Amino acid sequence: MLEQWLEEQNGLLEPSDVSRCDSTRVWWRGECGCSWQLSVRTRAFNDAGCPYCGRG
Repeated sequence: MLEQWLEEQNGLLEPSDVSRCDSTRVWWRGECGCSWQLSVRTRAFNDAGCPYCGRG
């Protein structure tokens, strides 16, 4: 998941600022290049990936 963290969209928020149980919604970029916003908790516990193409 860390490689999909969308640094420019998340601003000053760093991956080290959140835990896997955090409900904070952050920006991600999938392998397909799509970006979306989803909570860290949902990504970590539901294995949620890109909602547009269904891939990581």
